[in-house]
Formats: sequence, C-alpha cells, structure tokens
Amino acid sequence: MHDPTSAPDFGYKVPPKRILWKASFAITALVMVLFMWQCGTALIIGRRLANGAVRHFHEELNNGQYDQIFQEADGVFTSNGESLKFLQAVHNKLGDATAEKQANIIVNVNAGRTLITT
Repeated sequence: MHDPTSAPDFGYKVPPKRILWKASFAITALVMVLFMWQCGTALIIGRRLANGAVRHFHEELNNGQYDQIFQEADGVFTSNGESLKFLQAVHNKLGDATAEKQANIIVNVNAGRTLITT
C-alpha cells in the first residue's frame, strides 16, 4: 500500500550530498584556476608593454623630445607651457634616466582600453 504522506517515486534517485559537494568543489577550483591564469597572462603582457613604454619615455626624455612625449600621450596631457617646463625641470634636476626598476604593476582593462600603472 502507498503511503499518502510520502513523495511519489518517479524513478529518479537523488545523488548523495557527498558527490554534490565534491562536484561543486571541483567546478569552483576549475573556475579559480582559469581566473588566475587570465590574470597572470594579463600581468605578463602588461609588464612587457610597460617596460617598453618606460624605456621609450626615458629615451625621449633624455633626448629632450618633450613635444614628442606629449604627442604620444593620452589626450588628457597637453603640451602647454607649464607641462613643458615641468618636464624640462625634472630632466634638468635629475639628469638622464639610466635604468628603471619596476616595483609594482596594476593592469586595468575595460571597454577596449588597457591602463597600465607601474
């Protein structure tokens, strides 16, 4: 006789909770590995881009190509008189850049734009 208080049996067996826990852990671990791989790749590429950009900036600064620096810069930086005086003062006071040491890097990617802060 069928007990009216029990749920009907449609032939589907619920897997034990232990299997669900293992599967959710495995999926979470896989997602985290993929996320870390993506971040690591972005940092490696960002570091290469930043190193090249810093060397190029130092070459132009050392050669006094201040207008060229502003032409290659983002639209936020303009080649007004104060900006030129500032770059000249920095170069005159500190001299030529000889070597760079990267202490920190932040890569921010959004809307097709990559901003690298080193």
